Amino acid sequence: MKTLFLLTLAAFTPVFAGFDTWAPPGPYDVRAPCPMLNTLANHGFLPHDGHEITREQTENALFDALHIDKMLGSSLFDFAMTTNPVANSTTFSLNDLGNHNVLEHDASLSRSDAYFGNTLTFNQTVFDETKSYWTDETVTIEMASNARLARIKTSNATNPTYSMSELGNGFTKGESAAYVVIFGDKISGTVPRAWVEWLFEIALKTQPSTPSIKPTQTPSSPTRLLLKRLGRQLMLIVPRPIRLRVLRNTPPLRLITKNKPREMAPNLLILAVHKRATSMQKR
Repeated sequence: MKTLFLLTLAAFTPVFAGFDTWAPPGPYDVRAPCPMLNTLANHGFLPHDGHEITREQTENALFDALHIDKMLGSSLFDFAMTTNPVANSTTFSLNDLGNHNVLEHDASLSRSDAYFGNTLTFNQTVFDETKSYWTDETVTIEMASNARLARIKTSNATNPTYSMSELGNGFTKGESAAYVVIFGDKISGTVPRAWVEWLFEIALKTQPSTPSIKPTQTPSSPTRLLLKRLGRQLMLIVPRPIRLRVLRNTPPLRLITKNKPREMAPNLLILAVHKRATSMQKR
């Protein structure tokens, strides 16, 4: 879940009907710490082996599976490229995303800290702690916030090498928002617990089933209240550099790049992308 920030950047329409083929990873395939990216590979939207993923493949996978605009998909590819240790590379592999303290970080909602070993695979004990704070069939903003804070507290208390960079802190806030972004209700800022558990635990299923989505429960962007509880801003800075800022929760939203706004379809984005300028101040 540590890299679910890639999916926190968009509010999706339900497109599960396209997930009609599935195969588990083979012995030479690699996967990420992110359940949704692993799902895209298992369903063939990303290369099934998880190796050497190109910009075009990333853009197409995110657009075809999740309706993420390709311009934003390209920016997300740039995030992923920061995890590839090979200089001047033009691709990344899913397991690169597990390199510690780049995008991957301590206090995951469903993975072990690097100090304890494997950060790539689902850890039932860790996730049991997370979902113990989801005390009803519907996960609320308060529950999401409490679960995140509990995982940080546990990690800090048990991991002698615990660390959390400013960027990692932004990502962990985004991860808590992500399951509301993907499956949540726009008005109440809540999400069915069963759907969130499906998202986290899908890698454990032999043939994952898809949760049904009623027309009145269209996944949408998190409310301002959710963002307020998780942090004043989801502010991520990438090396290019690009600045990302949370937008209002009222469609249509805008993708802003090189200071030229372009209208987007309703509910596609919750972030604006700005060319960073030295004069730009945090608002």
